[in-house]
Amino acid sequence: MMQQQRSMRQQKESKSIVVVARQAGSANAFVPLFREFQESNIRVHTFAFTHAHKIFATSKIDATLIERFDPTLFGDLSDPSFLLTGTSEYADEDNCFWQWAKSRGIPSLAFVDSWVSYWQRFTPGGVGQKRFSITPDLIGLIDRFMYDRMVECGCDEKLLIVTGNPAFDCLRQYVPIEHKDIIATYGEDYVLFIGEPFNNRLLGENEKDVLGYTEAEVLRVTANAIELMEGEKLKLVVRPHP
Repeated sequence: MMQQQRSMRQQKESKSIVVVARQAGSANAFVPLFREFQESNIRVHTFAFTHAHKIFATSKIDATLIERFDPTLFGDLSDPSFLLTGTSEYADEDNCFWQWAKSRGIPSLAFVDSWVSYWQRFTPGGVGQKRFSITPDLIGLIDRFMYDRMVECGCDEKLLIVTGNPAFDCLRQYVPIEHKDIIATYGEDYVLFIGEPFNNRLLGENEKDVLGYTEAEVLRVTANAIELMEGEKLKLVVRPHP
C-alpha cells in the first residue's frame, strides 16, 4: 500500500514535456537530452517526422511518426509543462506546434541546429512576409556567432538563448559508416569534404548571390590549402550529400 502511494505521488510530481522534431539535425541534437530527462524524472512525449524518426529509432528512442500537425495527437496527454521543437524551412507548419502550446499556456523553445536559413525558419511562406513574425517563446542557438547572425537578420534579442548543441558532446565517439572503406582506399591521412546541395526551392536560383560563395569555390579553397601545407601528405576525399 505504501509503495502504491509512493508511486502515485511520484507520478503526480513528475513533469512531462512534448518533443517535436522534423529534421535529422534536430533529432541528433535532442538525443543526448533523453538521458537527462530520464534522470530528472521527466516524462517525454516524442513526435517525429520521417527523417527525425529514423534518428530516434537508431538511438532506441520511442517516437510517434507523424506527417503533419494534428491537434488530436495531443488529446490524451496530461498537461505538459514544456514544448521543445526543432526548426525547419516549413515555418508555417512548425508554428502550428508553437501556437498549440501558446493557446494552452505552455512555454516553448525551438532549436536552430545549423548555421543557415535563419529568418526563413520563423517567417511565413510567400513573398513580402515579415521576418520573424512567427516564433515560439524562446529560440535556442548553438553559439554566439549564430546569435549575432539572427540579430542581424532582424530577430528580437529577447527571444534568443545560447544553449549549445548537445549532439556535439557525442562527436568524440562518432565514427562515419564509411570510415574503414575510406582508410582502406586513401590511407590514414586525409581531409574529408562533405558536400551539401544548394536548396533552390528555399533560396532561389543563384547560390552565389544568396550565400556569397559556392560549394565548388569552397572545395577549391580547401584543395589549395592542402597543397600549401608543407611536409603534410594529405588526400582530399569528397563525399556529396546523399
